[in-house]
Amino acid sequence: MARATAIARWWVFGTGPIILLLGLLFWAGHADQLEALHGVLAITLVLALYSLAVIGAVVGAPARTWASAFVWVVLVPGLGVGQLVIYDHVSDPIVVNLVRSLHLLFGLAAIGTAYWLSEAIRGRVAFAGCAAGRPRGSGTPGCVTCGRRSSRWSWPRDPEGAPRPLS
Repeated sequence: MARATAIARWWVFGTGPIILLLGLLFWAGHADQLEALHGVLAITLVLALYSLAVIGAVVGAPARTWASAFVWVVLVPGLGVGQLVIYDHVSDPIVVNLVRSLHLLFGLAAIGTAYWLSEAIRGRVAFAGCAAGRPRGSGTPGCVTCGRRSSRWSWPRDPEGAPRPLS
């Protein structure tokens, strides 16, 4: 699962900026011929987010994180397709720009959710090699039994497991 998480994570982070750039170019009135590329890349990003949500649910990541990923999987493409319908039937620029802004914010939220979800998955999968494999509660990284930490930002520990001061 660690490999699938890494692939999905880097796909989101690789395609996300390209999709955002294309969307901003469309908003500015340029590059309309690349609309299909924007749509295809966005679909693959949504599929990567969906796979992260499924992996997160399987490995026991926080429910609100993977549940919010499932929500973004529905809302982002729904609003993207809804834009096409709105452009054909609404001529009010305020409504069009409101929908564009929401679509941009939803896309950014989906990318942010992918980041937090992949971090939660990485923290849960890191305990797979531990004998006990039970993470501490209340968001503290580390195993209950052996104290092994999953975060690279955790407090430094000496070989016996006791915390030591930063120098």
